[in-house]
Amino acid sequence: MKSRVELHAKTKYSIDHESTLDIKGLILKCASNGENGVAIVDNGSVLGFYKAEKILKELNIKDFKLIYGVEVNIFFERRNYK
Repeated sequence: MKSRVELHAKTKYSIDHESTLDIKGLILKCASNGENGVAIVDNGSVLGFYKAEKILKELNIKDFKLIYGVEVNIFFERRNYK
C-alpha cells in the first residue's frame, strides 16, 4: 500500500479560525493511518510548526516528516494613479 501525505492541513492556530483541528490529534491520526508526514498550512501563523515539533518529540514518533507552509492574504489598496 502506498503512503499518502496530507498536504494542506489547517489547525487551530490559523488566525482566521477556519479550523479547530488539534495538532496532536492530527499527528496521531496520520501516524496511525500509516502516513509518514503531514503539511501544516495555517493561515497567517507559524505557531503550529513549533507545537508540532514539540509534540513529535513528546510522542517519540520517528520517521514522520513535517512539511511547513503558510497561507497568507495580501490586500492591495486600490489607487488611481495618473
